[in-house]
Amino acid sequence: MGQRKFSQGQGLPKHRSGRGRSQINLELFQELNRVVIHDDDHYYLAGVLAELLVAEGTKVTFVTPSAKVSEWAGNTLEQGRIQSRLMSLGVSLELSQAVTP
Repeated sequence: MGQRKFSQGQGLPKHRSGRGRSQINLELFQELNRVVIHDDDHYYLAGVLAELLVAEGTKVTFVTPSAKVSEWAGNTLEQGRIQSRLMSLGVSLELSQAVTP
């Protein structure tokens, strides 16, 4: 598959999320400069995405139905570091919360 490249100012297309549930409008995302990440995987990826977005100046709210950030990462002894890092970066954590349509 070929990759599409966009030059600055060209406008970004709408993308589908990894699970195909909803459209992500990247132009709106850039305008608002804030994002909600819903972690239903409970491993490391949502935390990595949150850290990347904060580093780019985006305000991030991390929502998970679990009582801990990246709870499954406790099996690999990474959970505490992930949660501590997100807290130190100022990520808003919404634990034990579900996202419904």
